[in-house]
Amino acid sequence: MSDLFRRLLRRRPSAAGLIAVIALVMGAVGSATAGSLISGSQIRNNSVDGVKLRDGSVAAAKLAPDALAAAARRGPRGRRGPRGRPGPPGAAGPAGPAGPAGPAGPAGPSGVANIIMRAADGSVGPGQNATLEANCDAGEKATGGGGELGGNFDAGDAIARSVPIGSGSSTAPTGWRVEVVNGGAATKAFTVWAICAK
Repeated sequence: MSDLFRRLLRRRPSAAGLIAVIALVMGAVGSATAGSLISGSQIRNNSVDGVKLRDGSVAAAKLAPDALAAAARRGPRGRRGPRGRPGPPGAAGPAGPAGPAGPAGPAGPSGVANIIMRAADGSVGPGQNATLEANCDAGEKATGGGGELGGNFDAGDAIARSVPIGSGSSTAPTGWRVEVVNGGAATKAFTVWAICAK
């Protein structure tokens, strides 16, 4: 028996003192009993908020499946932000491989198959002019021509004209015409050539 109860037994306690002793004993016993008997079912719903929980005190295994699903669920997409400024141009890349060869072009027109020299001979008297023509055969076209005055060269000798023979600028020539001048005192021979192609 404690000293407190021995002293109480020696003398008769007052009513106020007795009430104080009873309250002290009940308070000590009740606190210990309450601490050992409070369980989760005795805590009122929504009476403990997140502020009262220590950080890291609740593991994922202690959370309800709905709470885990809500934490993992993606929220709604936000509004599109403004367009950013263009970045600087990048460095030039390496040259690509050569492409395949293109298709062959169309065949060109047929070229000249045969070149033939056609000639005509004539003469011109002293101090006179003379004209002579060299003509291509049928189916041939003149591509060029010329002439030559024979004998010794005199100061007045000349080729006065050397032109193709044709009916117009849009028609292929069919021969060559040459006009010569004999400046000497004797008759001279001369020759005209037409270069004909078939």
